Amino acid sequence: MNPYIQTGYMQIELNMLFQECSIRYETVQNVALRQPITFLAFHRFMNLYEYDCVNLPDFASRFCGYIFMPESSKLSDQQKLANDSFTMNLMTSELIMAETIDEKADYIYLIGYKSIITPYGNMMPMSYFNIFQIKYEELWGVSSTTISLIKTLHLNNMLVTKHLHDQKSNALIYKQYLSNWSLVQASKEFMCEKLTQELKNKRKTQQEVEKPENVQPEICIMCYRSPKNVVFLPCGHIAICKDCAIGSMEIELCKIFYKKSNSKLCLVCKESIKEAREIFI
Repeated sequence: MNPYIQTGYMQIELNMLFQECSIRYETVQNVALRQPITFLAFHRFMNLYEYDCVNLPDFASRFCGYIFMPESSKLSDQQKLANDSFTMNLMTSELIMAETIDEKADYIYLIGYKSIITPYGNMMPMSYFNIFQIKYEELWGVSSTTISLIKTLHLNNMLVTKHLHDQKSNALIYKQYLSNWSLVQASKEFMCEKLTQELKNKRKTQQEVEKPENVQPEICIMCYRSPKNVVFLPCGHIAICKDCAIGSMEIELCKIFYKKSNSKLCLVCKESIKEAREIFI
């Protein structure tokens, strides 16, 4: 094992501000670091050639560790998208890097594709990237005062970006609220129309039922309310209820009518009624 590399793994959290996502990666870091790297917040990708420091003869000596790609099965959908973007941006060119801004930091950390030469050779697995630690002064070749101003501007830019993201999120939430409200209103209107139509159909059905021609066979054909419970003899037709027989037809039940004085006719067959009796069903 190379003496400049720690023997154990250490996790580092990368906050992809441009993807609005954080992912934890496994790293192996240089023991020469005063403090292990545990958190970096990348807010953009840039071509490494934009920095003069890559032309320094000892640039490779600024190497401070490896970052290993996590298993996709352990990532959420949003983290998978962020990791894919992070990986593809770094792999499309061997000199693509990302930077992090920290107002209290003396260094900026660059992440490059594995083909960037390091003093430790190609002894690590394929799915990794190199991380370099560069001083701000070396990065731009300017004074510490200017560096402080640059870091402040970058921090302000990050705050503005976050504010715009929050506004965008609020706008999306409000848009979703309006969409949900519209769906609720449309649902209410639909239910109102549906109930109105159901009431119309019920009323129409009730009117059809109430028509004399639609009266059920067991209902009296005179009042259309009470059940039939009087049989005419000798024809045997059961057509009316007891109340209609006594009240409307003026028939005395269980009394035999003689032909000479009988004027009562069956409402079904028009045959003379000899006798009318109440039946119990």
